[in-house]
Amino acid sequence: MMKKAEIVGLNKPLRIVQVDIPATPKKGAIVKVAYSGVCHSDIHQWDDCIDLGNTKIGLSDAIGYKLPVVPGHEISGTVYSIGEEADAAAGLKVGDRVAVYPWIGCSKCGVCTHGKSECCKERQLTIIGVGASSGGHSTHVAVTEVQFVVKLPDSIPLDLACMLPCSGLTTYNAVTSVLDTVEKATLYHGKASVLIIGAGGLGLWSLRLAQALFPPTTEITVADIS
Repeated sequence: MMKKAEIVGLNKPLRIVQVDIPATPKKGAIVKVAYSGVCHSDIHQWDDCIDLGNTKIGLSDAIGYKLPVVPGHEISGTVYSIGEEADAAAGLKVGDRVAVYPWIGCSKCGVCTHGKSECCKERQLTIIGVGASSGGHSTHVAVTEVQFVVKLPDSIPLDLACMLPCSGLTTYNAVTSVLDTVEKATLYHGKASVLIIGAGGLGLWSLRLAQALFPPTTEITVADIS
């Protein structure tokens, strides 16, 4: 048996239920959850509102979205079971420490087959913890394909690993997007200056990644309203 926390209504307390552990996907795995981060997207689901500045949208308007839903897409844990048709090239075995890449697509379209599942048009039905696919605010989570279950080195603790596929990747992309510019400015002028706007979770990730990746002479400033 497993426990899971479900969103049952707008701004209502999550409901804790006990159910059977789902069947292991033939090409995937069941992960026993150790940590499930609370991303702001989880709050958006609970509020059923994303503020885009000039407009607001509700996640319940998305195709395939229905309550109750188990949120949580920042997941780490250990492999509980592996499907009988799972790709052996993934090199996974029961008990391995893993993080889950939640941005799963349909696995059939052009973007999915070229490693860009986060851009899949059908992802609303398949992203873990958003809409139709149950997430990590539970003791166990099903992952449809083992390619989305990432084995961790011993140097990465599970409480950190759960955040890597979401806030970690988001900010890694931001920092590496300007890395070439920073390196060229350093080459031409001896140093570069970088401003990070916002000192919340993503801002602090950006700061640490910038410190690790930018040339040591880079002047990094972080600004926030508080």
